[in-house]
Amino acid sequence: MKVLLIDPCWYSLQKQSNYISSVGLAYLGSYLKNKGHECLIYNGDFILKSETTHGDLLIDYEHYVSNIESDNNPYINKTLEELGRVMEEFKPDVVGITIITAKYGIAKKIAKKLKEINPKIKIVVGGIHPTSLPEETVKEEEFDIVVRGEGEVSFYNLIESLEKKKPLKNVKGITYKVNKKIIENLPELRVEDINSLPSPEWDLFYKWEEFHPNSFGSIISSRGCPYDCTFCASKRLWGRKVRFRTPKNIFDEVKNTHKKYGTTIFRFNDDTFTLDNKRTTEFCNMLIHEKLNIKWGCDTRVDSIDLPLLKLMKKAGCFQVCFGIESGSKEILKVIKKGINLDKVRTAFKLTKKAKLESVGYFMMGFPTETKKQVWDTIRLCDEIKPDIFRWSLATPFVGTELYEIAKERNLLPKIKDWSRYFVYSSDMGLSENLTKEDKKELLEEIRKRSKRMSKRNDMKRKKGYFLHPIETSKKITKKVFNFSSKILKTYT
Repeated sequence: MKVLLIDPCWYSLQKQSNYISSVGLAYLGSYLKNKGHECLIYNGDFILKSETTHGDLLIDYEHYVSNIESDNNPYINKTLEELGRVMEEFKPDVVGITIITAKYGIAKKIAKKLKEINPKIKIVVGGIHPTSLPEETVKEEEFDIVVRGEGEVSFYNLIESLEKKKPLKNVKGITYKVNKKIIENLPELRVEDINSLPSPEWDLFYKWEEFHPNSFGSIISSRGCPYDCTFCASKRLWGRKVRFRTPKNIFDEVKNTHKKYGTTIFRFNDDTFTLDNKRTTEFCNMLIHEKLNIKWGCDTRVDSIDLPLLKLMKKAGCFQVCFGIESGSKEILKVIKKGINLDKVRTAFKLTKKAKLESVGYFMMGFPTETKKQVWDTIRLCDEIKPDIFRWSLATPFVGTELYEIAKERNLLPKIKDWSRYFVYSSDMGLSENLTKEDKKELLEEIRKRSKRMSKRNDMKRKKGYFLHPIETSKKITKKVFNFSSKILKTYT
């Protein structure tokens, strides 16, 4: 069968272009191709490659929401026009759309357009939002079937059943409707040996030759997270048990992608890349031995690194390590079940600096019980540890998380349920019952001031050659943080 996979436009609706391709769809597309089906993947944001430059026009969430609500938006219209051409040229039998919560609205618009072009086309949706709310999602007239959780096996079995016109009752991991009756099949088992999954074939993307080579640098080297943070839905999708790919398996993907597509910058999208110290060490040694001319970055936890490992990562081409800190308040860290302490945070950033790696700190404000003093604790911690880059966001109760249930219980959710507004830069988020409008305005102003100072500091470091990687990540992210606080500040003025 012919399968069209779609990642809906998102950055373009915030006045940005985006060349980073969906790694989830890339793995899924390669799996289907290896099973004998023809697959094409569409990146909805690539449509604006000639109109905007990534990083120049930064996140404008309110602009995004107005675009979603518009019936005649030029960005959406161009996407729908191009998808119309893709439908005509490729003639898919099935369409799959991946949906994060904030993309729900645009996904519906795309599905509606595809149904107008071909009323018989099957629209299958997956990703974290449909997985968390399968029945509500499949009730939409635009969607026919929800694939819950990991997509490879369930989607493949679904395609096989559709091709052979077999009943769907035996396809595990899907929710669907028959004559408006919702049917939820048994769950599909997760793939135990993820080394058995094929690496992404990035040339499955529509117009892939026009993409920047570093669009293809995203890698997922493990699935699952053993931690229990209240704000994260990762375990809903991947489970608590961590399944690792071997160092050789990861290395082969990096090497082949570098050789075939010219990719030089890689990004590991694991929840905690260094969770297995031995695996990370073996992988780094392979990179060092092979002498690949690449750079890479990863996310990890402050309690999952030490100085020898960081130095080895640096030698192996790592340029950036990102840590989820979230809060500088001991009380909030306990409430959100982060499982770290502030001494570990301080130590991790000292060690990262010693290893001469660029450090990134993730922070949040606006947890349901958070006070102004506790946000100030986070601001002061950020001042103390001095990350090379900091990323602030508003605590967002995504469906499927414990935070969502807490906010719902405390009657803090927005009165109008518009999933498009559930995003970490939305002024509708940060739903603390203890922060007034004026409190938020003051705190965001402080973040903006610090963003300015960080930008000046990083400019000086860059001139001295402190940042050795080939892209100016720091400057772009600093502008994004500044823009985030500036835009949201307007709603409190």
